[in-house]
Amino acid sequence: MAWGDDAELHFMGVEVKLPYDIYLEIVDIPHGDPVLTFWTRKDLYGAAETDKLATSYELLLQAFSAATNVRLDEPCIFRQTELARSERFSQGESYETKWPETIVHRIDRMANLRANEHAITKNDATITYKELLAYTSAIATKLKASQVLPGSMVAVLQELTIGFIASMLGIMRIGAIYVPLDPGMPEARLATIVRDCQPTRILMGPETRELANSLPVETTRLINVSILERSVSHVPPPVVGTPASAAAVLYTSGTTAVPKGVVLKHEGLRDWAEHMPALYDIGFESVLQQTSPMFDLSLVQILTALCFGGQLHLASRQQRGDANEIARSIVRNQISFTCATPLEYATWLHYGKAELLEPNAWKTAFCAGEAIPKSLLKQFSALESQDLRLYNLYGPTETSLTATAGEVSYRFSHVLNSEGPVPAGRPLPNYTVYVLDSQLRLVPSGVQGEIYIGGAGIGLGYLNQPDQTAYHFVADPFAGRDLMHRTGDMGRWQEDGTLIVEGRISGSTQIKLRGIRIDLLEIENVIPEASGGTLLQAMVSVRRSSDERHEVTDHLIAHVVLDQTRLQQRNPCDITRQIQSRLKTRLPLYMLPAMIIPVSALPMTVSGKLDRRAASTLPLSDGFDAPTAVVDRAEMIPIMNKLADIWSKVLPGHTDDLSRDITPETDFFHVGGNSLLLLRLQVDMENAFAVEVPFVRLFESSTLAAMAHVIDNVSQPLESNSSVGEVDWEIETELPRSLRELEKGKLIPSHERTNAQGTVVLLTGSTGYLGRALLEALVADQNVKRVYCVAVRDIARQNVKEMTRIDKVSVSGGDLGLSRLGLSEKGAQAIMSEVDFIIHNGADTSLMKSYSTLYAQNVQSTKQLAEMSAGAGRMVPIHYISTLSVGGIIAAAALDRDASVFNPGSVAAHTPQLSVAGASRVGRRYVASKWASEVFLERLHAHFNESWLVYIHRPNLIELLPGTGPGSELIHNVRYYSLRLSTVLMLDPGRLQGAIDLVPLQTVVNAVVDTISRSPSPPFAPSGQWLTDVDEQQPHPPPFNKIERRGASTAAIKRSCHEIQYLHHIGGVELAMDDVRSWPPLIGDDLGEEGSNIARQQGIHEQETDAEEAHNEVEELEIGEWTQRASKIGMHPWVVATLQSLGSAEYLPR
Repeated sequence: MAWGDDAELHFMGVEVKLPYDIYLEIVDIPHGDPVLTFWTRKDLYGAAETDKLATSYELLLQAFSAATNVRLDEPCIFRQTELARSERFSQGESYETKWPETIVHRIDRMANLRANEHAITKNDATITYKELLAYTSAIATKLKASQVLPGSMVAVLQELTIGFIASMLGIMRIGAIYVPLDPGMPEARLATIVRDCQPTRILMGPETRELANSLPVETTRLINVSILERSVSHVPPPVVGTPASAAAVLYTSGTTAVPKGVVLKHEGLRDWAEHMPALYDIGFESVLQQTSPMFDLSLVQILTALCFGGQLHLASRQQRGDANEIARSIVRNQISFTCATPLEYATWLHYGKAELLEPNAWKTAFCAGEAIPKSLLKQFSALESQDLRLYNLYGPTETSLTATAGEVSYRFSHVLNSEGPVPAGRPLPNYTVYVLDSQLRLVPSGVQGEIYIGGAGIGLGYLNQPDQTAYHFVADPFAGRDLMHRTGDMGRWQEDGTLIVEGRISGSTQIKLRGIRIDLLEIENVIPEASGGTLLQAMVSVRRSSDERHEVTDHLIAHVVLDQTRLQQRNPCDITRQIQSRLKTRLPLYMLPAMIIPVSALPMTVSGKLDRRAASTLPLSDGFDAPTAVVDRAEMIPIMNKLADIWSKVLPGHTDDLSRDITPETDFFHVGGNSLLLLRLQVDMENAFAVEVPFVRLFESSTLAAMAHVIDNVSQPLESNSSVGEVDWEIETELPRSLRELEKGKLIPSHERTNAQGTVVLLTGSTGYLGRALLEALVADQNVKRVYCVAVRDIARQNVKEMTRIDKVSVSGGDLGLSRLGLSEKGAQAIMSEVDFIIHNGADTSLMKSYSTLYAQNVQSTKQLAEMSAGAGRMVPIHYISTLSVGGIIAAAALDRDASVFNPGSVAAHTPQLSVAGASRVGRRYVASKWASEVFLERLHAHFNESWLVYIHRPNLIELLPGTGPGSELIHNVRYYSLRLSTVLMLDPGRLQGAIDLVPLQTVVNAVVDTISRSPSPPFAPSGQWLTDVDEQQPHPPPFNKIERRGASTAAIKRSCHEIQYLHHIGGVELAMDDVRSWPPLIGDDLGEEGSNIARQQGIHEQETDAEEAHNEVEELEIGEWTQRASKIGMHPWVVATLQSLGSAEYLPR
């Protein structure tokens, strides 16, 4: 073609490949058949996959050519030979069972065959099969006597102990349904489960009595299994359970704020266990149980041990997260079988590798819960064990533990270096596993579909959720009347018949995080509840981060939209911190978001739904400035600065500036930390500080300040706290600037009341032991018009809800450590404008936490109350509940300690010593926080020319009411477990000195309430009590003086109404710390029915036992042996640690 005078244009044919994933080319050849060519991207499709696409298109064309009226979704696009092959892959081997009806029958058989062999071990406590059968029978007999019928729900709320396993078997023996509850779960979540399943009984232990009493169930339904008499000579009750009946209800995360109860039947558990020897060469195994009993893997561990005559080794809740301790346990206890999630194995093999390289008996490792990463296979390979076999298992709880299994050949390089996920094996015997399309039709190997599971192991559905049951449990079109479970997981068959699991269906909110099933909707529903109405929306997503070592961790991130009309000038950062604190009482640790980030709006789809795919585009910073966002690093002690730098490198989304936002009060778990990251932190701390800090100590001491003190205590056990510096008590107790700069004459004096029609009281700590009693007394007092209960951390708790139903009571959520205790500025001003008295009873009573950790709750809260009162223009009288233990600060320097009594008066002249060479720090920090609040109130009183009335109440050890457990209080635990052990705790000479008085609860309550009713006049003794007279010529008597005590009393100093009132509440029962043998024994009535049963077993009856003879027969034990025995029967590990850590020269005033 000519183009002008000197140019020509030539057309050339060039084939251009379009940049599509799939490209179909159709060439119509004249006088011949057309040619169809499929082009696919090599990085997405292989030759086999491309061939399947072409075949499916060919079959589609044939179907439409043969019948033009068929619907678009009707034609089958796969060859029947391929579908028949897929159906063969779906079928597990079919076997007739040879076992009896239930696993309880099977374990009974083991008890006959291996009667004297060890069945269960925890620490040094062991039980044989014969003894286990007796224990199980005693529990079953007790349940039957309590009118528990087959099919009834029975919950187990115990630490993972021998009693827990016996409880499970005892429940199943009588045909009742086992519902495990983990005491490590938040109380609110446990209460939700109890309300859902309505158990006829809850089987508890002594360590969970207090928690059980707080749940929404009648106390008559509680049974303490630890005190049941059991005899190997008794004939066990018959086993009532049948294969088709329900065996257990396991709660998993649900789409609403209510967990979902999966109902499993006996047949599923039996069939799963029966074929283990043939499949995995299982015999008399030594099995580790480290999994919480609320998760289905715990049943894998229990059945593997007890159904085959093996030994089950129980790990405590504190040991579960400690990789080093788990690794040591595997070697020490010659563990041969384990079942864990990939993340658990990864931490064991990373942090405990040195121990696991030692010769051991480990031969079988079941891995389940989530996909196995190739990095884990390399960790197993690094052990160079020729005997250890690794199995990958798959199957949701609804299918009775697992449905597929396959051995993983982790020693071969082609497996370690291969692409693609690790196969989940083949269907187990009597299981069917289908991969289906949206119309429940089979798909051939290589084609993705949804996984459905059928067979004997399928559960009975979800408890009290018929709609969810109908959706997830559908008719099996390939097996007649049977049901199959819709898993919501996507997968495909490989050509060798093994299953590949490829994650959740798009749009599903259910995920697996560190091996645990979580529904994001449940968290999204709980967050607004915890906000108290300050949030409009919440969306939770999973984000992945890596640290400097390129170790990858997944985290939950919550983005929220705040209700701007409810902010009331509050900083959004304060709101999100408060929500995060409240979530700790509502959600398990593994469901807590690492961050809660306010945004202006959440992404939406065009249909108005949340766009979850767009969640990854949302910011990881909130865009708001916290009031104290940047901390002056110079103000923090060196050890904290160094530790903050380590935190910033371990925490998710770390930046160079993150460590500047970490304060001494920052909680590791509130800024994205979790148990896995805590393990990394443990290693980095050991490298940085050259100390070995136990994992359990870090878990308990989760703030920056507390961790710093733990490091210091480990590194300098016998030296002063010089590395972190002593507290400047002058600064600690000074008035805040807002109070110092206030014009004194502008505040309304304390004695001017605002309510002529009745008294209005503000009360903190209203949900505690003393607080509940104070609230009851105030409500019963006709002179009291209203009680404001503030800083209540969990309004959803049952006992708090009951408080809100009382007309006189107004409950405000919050926390002692928050600004204005969690109240808005207007809310605080409104309350303070109305109240006549403040009773500051709330406090963190931990004896193990550092002073800096306790400061916000125990000292700053006192200052906050004074500022709130002044903000309303008033000097509201403050009744501060301190402790008589502040006298120990003076006693530490006293020359004459014998028979001395701590008189009411100021202790400001003697400052606390947090670090004393050779002495324990247990309790010193708590007492110091009470001292600091007292001195602050004295300075407040003096600054306002004694016009601000202050009452300091110092109760001694308050007696427990009948039926109340010992909790974490040391002395109550000593008395309680001395009774249970029939022993006396012998302390080293000089380790503890002085005495403690037991004061009746009502004595303290009456004194506080009576003081209020008589204010602002000087306090007088309540009716029936006496008042210690102090010479008025000596207004400030010596802090210690030798005087006689004459029974339960309240002691005070008579002064003018404008002076500070010091009131000591003491009792008539004295416990000399250097003579535990002289302590009066607990009788049955002291601890309710449980105590009566213990007393009956041990023959402790006042009418039948000669006191002196019994006194001489009691065994005396040193503190090490005594605490070891007490821990075996249920004493809380922290109480054990506290007692064992007591140093010398600890003095307790009278």
